[in-house]
Amino acid sequence: GQTGSGKTYTMEGPPDDRGVNFRSLEELFSLCEQRSDKTEYTLTLSYLEIYNETVRDLLDDTPRGRGGPGGAEEKKLDVRQTADGNVVPGLTEVPVTNIEEVMSLMARGTDNRAVGSHDMNEHSSRSHSIMTINLVGRNIQDAGTVRSKLHLIDLAGSERVSKTDATGERLKEAQNINKSLSALGDVINALSGKKAAHVPYRNSKLTFLLQDSLAGNSKVMMFCNFSPASYNCAETMCSLNFAARCRAVELGQAKKGSEGAEVAKLKRMVAKLTEKLNGGGAEDKSSKSGRASLTSPQRGTDSPARGKR
Repeated sequence: GQTGSGKTYTMEGPPDDRGVNFRSLEELFSLCEQRSDKTEYTLTLSYLEIYNETVRDLLDDTPRGRGGPGGAEEKKLDVRQTADGNVVPGLTEVPVTNIEEVMSLMARGTDNRAVGSHDMNEHSSRSHSIMTINLVGRNIQDAGTVRSKLHLIDLAGSERVSKTDATGERLKEAQNINKSLSALGDVINALSGKKAAHVPYRNSKLTFLLQDSLAGNSKVMMFCNFSPASYNCAETMCSLNFAARCRAVELGQAKKGSEGAEVAKLKRMVAKLTEKLNGGGAEDKSSKSGRASLTSPQRGTDSPARGKR
């Protein structure tokens, strides 16, 4: 949706009418509590923003644009592709056990987020924010594990410079916002096509980070926000057309990211054997060197055999 259409309000909401973030996480913790007699759950939270195609850690309190205490620099982060999906190495991850801890971290991240004002919105988000919950569930009976990841995303709004009158830094921000939203549109178009040979995930940090959440084995829900004002009719039509393309995407059935008890057992055995080999190798090496030093004759002295002769 365009700038000022209520995207951040939908995701966050005021204290008396909480948004999607609070409601979904409240439900998640409720489900974990209901299943606690069979499964032990571990949850970690991370919170980032993509500002001018730069990844920022919203849980890092280092002042933006200058060094922190002791001259510390702001962390330089980037998206990396791994066997476990696309991740951001070095991003702060905080274990959470209840909704109160999450709300505290959300407030901390919101304070660090880039916002600005222009003619269309006094408190305009100048970045895309992504809050991620990583969940690991361990079955108490057979030790099988299940892994899942939940992204809660607040996209920055598309902007027409002719309406916002953005200049300087605001204009640069608007250009980067529109560029990344256009890249998201290209990915959606490619996914909705029946014969798409290539999906351009790498065209922006936003789509690259969300690649494993858009490429199947996942579920996606998108809210379309638009302004009721008649002079925003063109932007409203663009938003609705984009939503229609999103609806045409078929990701297929999501599969449970679980490991059976046997797989978990084998992994633990491999870890123990690796630890023994590493420790045992060092011990063998030290004992061999000790024996060598005891039996090797020193230079310049006769061996016992030579002494007898």
